[in-house]
Amino acid sequence: MGLLTTEFNSHGWLGGSDQDVEGVWKWMDGPEAGQVFRTNSATPAGAYANWNSGEPNDNFNEDQLVKLSSNGKWNDDKSNFSTASLVEYGSSATDGVSIADQRILTVAKNSQTITFNALPAKTYGDAAFSAGAVASSGLAVSYLSSDTNVATVATNGLITIRKAGTTTITASQAGDGNYQAATSVNQALNVAKKILTVAADNKSRAYGVTNPVFTATITGFAGSEGLSAITGKPGFTTVATSTSTAGTYPIVVSVGSLAAVNYSLLRLFQATPITEAGCWMISVQPASCISAPNRRGEPTIWRPLTPP
Repeated sequence: MGLLTTEFNSHGWLGGSDQDVEGVWKWMDGPEAGQVFRTNSATPAGAYANWNSGEPNDNFNEDQLVKLSSNGKWNDDKSNFSTASLVEYGSSATDGVSIADQRILTVAKNSQTITFNALPAKTYGDAAFSAGAVASSGLAVSYLSSDTNVATVATNGLITIRKAGTTTITASQAGDGNYQAATSVNQALNVAKKILTVAADNKSRAYGVTNPVFTATITGFAGSEGLSAITGKPGFTTVATSTSTAGTYPIVVSVGSLAAVNYSLLRLFQATPITEAGCWMISVQPASCISAPNRRGEPTIWRPLTPP
């Protein structure tokens, strides 16, 4: 009756009448034609009735069934009352229309997609970062790393770098009761080696003495890592020999046998030239020998060595 109340904005004929026997209301057409739905002010078992309060009242010999537009309830009215009619079709031989007893409405799962942008290039030692994939359904996205030695992904999408290398991060969404599984999206994650700085340490010696053992300071490690993260030793060269005259000479550092899984040893700096002392047995660098350290590759400014 809710549908009828919505579709009819006035009274509407429903096809019931008591014109054959006063007080005995029955359906006059449709698949229920002849079925009595009210007799002697009562509704027979199995029948349906929706009379308005105080109806039917047979005022002015009213014999036709109509519905009231305001509330959908039933009323009896005069046959000469002009209004719309509701026609019911059924499966009787005279209807000419076959109506199925039941139909099934199937609500299919909706599709969804994943937006997963390319991942930025990273360097070993970089902080954890968000993968950032989003499902159009709003459901949580899950992740998988093809090489967990390179990077791992938490359930919240936070990617943690484990070592230098390449791994593929896969974003997926399995769906639920309302959404189909989404097509997975892959993005490559490239983690570059971190660059270490290898700088030769300053040294000094007396004239006529062999060169000391050269050493270097290595910096740039990630987090709390240190020398244990690398193997081997740097190489050193200098033109100074035990017979070189007093003066300053550069110590040139090279990669030597240094090696590391997560580090690149490319930033090499030569030390401030070593000082060779003359007959004055100067064992430290005299200020008169060199004006500035040469740790950034600038040309060394040489000054003549003169007795103090």
